[in-house]
Amino acid sequence: IIMKNDADRDLVATLAALAQATRIAILRLVSRAGTDGIAAGEIARSTATPPSTLSFHLKEMTQAGLLKARTQGRFIYYSLEDRAIVAAIAFLSSCLGTIQPPAAEPASRGGRKSTAKAKRGPGGSGAPDDGQMNIFGD
Repeated sequence: IIMKNDADRDLVATLAALAQATRIAILRLVSRAGTDGIAAGEIARSTATPPSTLSFHLKEMTQAGLLKARTQGRFIYYSLEDRAIVAAIAFLSSCLGTIQPPAAEPASRGGRKSTAKAKRGPGGSGAPDDGQMNIFGD
């Protein structure tokens, strides 16, 4: 697939930078810190991330346009860079108009409904269900 414009390339970088649990935790922390930001050391403590690993994540998120860094004394503070976040929200919101919400299922008393296929696994093979959808129908 060839991306035709810079906006698409930026969106891919933004979404890729968010596709990791530690980075989601970092984004939550930074967003709660407000415009003053949060020190890298506090991010490391709060996420229990080793400094070298945190440095990698912060660099990736900064390059993707999610964070901006500010040096104050010997500390680096990170805050949100909202341009990339706004673009990602706009894109995802535009997708919502094309999606039909799933039909509501009637409430059952016994909790989750089980089917024979779910018990036997995909294709009724007797293999345990690994919880993954098989889009090929076999």
